Amino acid sequence: MEKENVEILSRQDLMKMFGKSQVTIWKWVKQGLIREHRLGNSRFYFKHELIEDISKSTGGNDEN
Repeated sequence: MEKENVEILSRQDLMKMFGKSQVTIWKWVKQGLIREHRLGNSRFYFKHELIEDISKSTGGNDEN
């Protein structure tokens, strides 16, 4: 079985990527627009999930 390379992003990574504040990222999580994972006090995001979540929220269709 082939291992998949999983990219993990921090909240700071998302803030830089989207040019948004920490509050905006928090609101997106609370609204269910993006998934957030926790380990202790740390929050992180899987890049592949972020792509899926954004695609769903914008009405994108990745099935071809």
